[in-house]
Amino acid sequence: YLDRATSVAKTAIALDPDDGLCHGVLGSIHLMREDHGQAGRYFERALALNPHDTMFRTDYGWYLMAVGQPEQALVILDQREIFEPHPPLYPCLVA
Repeated sequence: YLDRATSVAKTAIALDPDDGLCHGVLGSIHLMREDHGQAGRYFERALALNPHDTMFRTDYGWYLMAVGQPEQALVILDQREIFEPHPPLYPCLVA
């Protein structure tokens, strides 16, 4: 399913390069595949396009933990709580 999701997200980005959702989805896919270089690039682009997106901010925090940057991860996760102080369950499900 990750190959299909990657293909769909890349097609969507080709149609609209400024779609932050698709960049975030690709970041999450690469994080699941432990392709940290690509994950970081896609998360950074997603957050540049939509800096208040809490779902991808959460995933970006997990990415930062995975690459050994826990201090930066905590900053990102704290920002997430500022943008959405009462988030839905998805941050709990990620942990």
